[in-house]
Amino acid sequence: MKRILLRGLVLAPAALALTACGSDEPDIQGQQPAAVQRPNTAQPNRASDVSQSVVVPSDARVEQAEARHLLPSDAAFYVQISSFDELDELVAPSMAAFGMSAKDGPDLSQALAMLAMFGVNPSQVLRDQPIGIAASLPDPDGEWAPTFILPVRDPSVFANALAGNSSLGPITQQGTYVAVPLHKGYRTDLDHAFAFTDGMAPGLISCRFAAGDLMEQFGPMIPMGMASMRAQATTDDPDAQAFLTGWIDGMEQIVMALENVDLVIAQADEFLEIECKIHLDETSDLANLGSGPGRDLRELSRYVSEDDQLAMLANCDQALVNGPFAGAFEGLAGWLGADDLASLVPAGGISAAFIAHVKPGETDFALIGRGIASGPIEDMVKQGLSNMTDGRAEVIPQEPVEAEQNGKRFLQTDMLPLGSDNPEFAADMLGMLFGEPRARMRMLSQGDEWMLSVGEGKSLRRKMEPSPSLPSDLERALDKVDGASAAFVYRVDYKWLPSDAFQILDGHSDDLASGIQNVMAEAGTDSAWATVWCGMQGAEWTFGTSFEVDVFLAHLKDQQEQMMSAMLTPR
Repeated sequence: MKRILLRGLVLAPAALALTACGSDEPDIQGQQPAAVQRPNTAQPNRASDVSQSVVVPSDARVEQAEARHLLPSDAAFYVQISSFDELDELVAPSMAAFGMSAKDGPDLSQALAMLAMFGVNPSQVLRDQPIGIAASLPDPDGEWAPTFILPVRDPSVFANALAGNSSLGPITQQGTYVAVPLHKGYRTDLDHAFAFTDGMAPGLISCRFAAGDLMEQFGPMIPMGMASMRAQATTDDPDAQAFLTGWIDGMEQIVMALENVDLVIAQADEFLEIECKIHLDETSDLANLGSGPGRDLRELSRYVSEDDQLAMLANCDQALVNGPFAGAFEGLAGWLGADDLASLVPAGGISAAFIAHVKPGETDFALIGRGIASGPIEDMVKQGLSNMTDGRAEVIPQEPVEAEQNGKRFLQTDMLPLGSDNPEFAADMLGMLFGEPRARMRMLSQGDEWMLSVGEGKSLRRKMEPSPSLPSDLERALDKVDGASAAFVYRVDYKWLPSDAFQILDGHSDDLASGIQNVMAEAGTDSAWATVWCGMQGAEWTFGTSFEVDVFLAHLKDQQEQMMSAMLTPR
């Protein structure tokens, strides 16, 4: 199993902390922050020759997370790194992917080597233990007050070496950990420390940011910034303007309701997961989003298989449509030609899936909906077919065949290369994609459930089995948004989307033949998967992505080499 992480994820917060060093006069040597006292539970802990004993509660929470309980009493930011050794192990393959050895890149321990100016001996830091970096709220000048929380071999010697440094705050020791504050106002508060870090998920890197505290401190600046964004987001299209304005309005509501923001980078099998969770004020109206009865995305997941190059699953409830982005939805409705988009979303919510299965001769595309009235969808499909017939297109649909029985609607048409300047060529391309010189489109519907497909339907028929096996990364993404009635999950083989495919989508047909051939040749070979998820559920919203980092780095290197080759090739 390869585990990889870029070094900058660690060096950035460390460097940020180091830049905030002050030069005030030192505190009395050995001054210790007041600890929380609890009767009959306190155990003295010998600190160093330069400090008096510190009474620290004998608390299971302390034993489980020594680094966290040394957080400053006013900590607004905290990042915990699993260990330097683990991160070094993860970085090595990323360097190798580009033909470099670990020595070619910056050593993670350089972040601590920079602390040598304060008397820190980096060799004393335990590289196999978690390391914490905390920061208190910035002062009026915008300067953050950082604190390093380090596991060391000999805490007493380590603390002794730092105690006389006039640039540091009071050095505090607990067990094998020593807090090294780069500011004078450092104090601890055990209750605050564990309240602030409660619920933080473990990972290679785990961060928490007290966004609500920062919003309160700089609150007046936020409306000013949003007003500036609105002034710049202007367009002559009234529907587009409504969408932009509604989007900014919604973002302002979210920002003002923020309490905490978490970021976790973790390993899951071959995949690296990067997940952000935002915690909102539970009294905010936003806390109602995604907590309705809603439709489960797993209703549609049975249509997805391991070899589909693209799968998008989404659900939506009324609270989302009528929520902070109501203005944006109104603009979107105008753009789609709908009078009222909210009226299309029933109390039970809606869900939809788009799936692309690309394989020479067996390509299928499907759009599936649940809870969405099929009548308006069918009308939109017919209008789209009419527009194709009236305009110039590579393919033109035949007159649709329609049928209805026992409330089930059926619509089918074949799109043939009758409108092309070269119908023989278009027929060959369709045959390459679908196995037939046509693109067969079907729409099956009953009430508020429907499926619109393009292709012969071979892959779709295979997916109708009761319990197909889902890809592991898609299964995990669905777990992340489980229970949310407003959610989105996206899985794509990004290696399958070369520039040729985008040229086809953009209508650049000069190289249509070679473009389709390249797309078909790459489909299903050496896949590179990435999964994205977003879920709103009450006051906790989650956003994340996962990907195979070794595969991603290899693909990135390949793209870099192709770009360099193209630049050096004479024209």
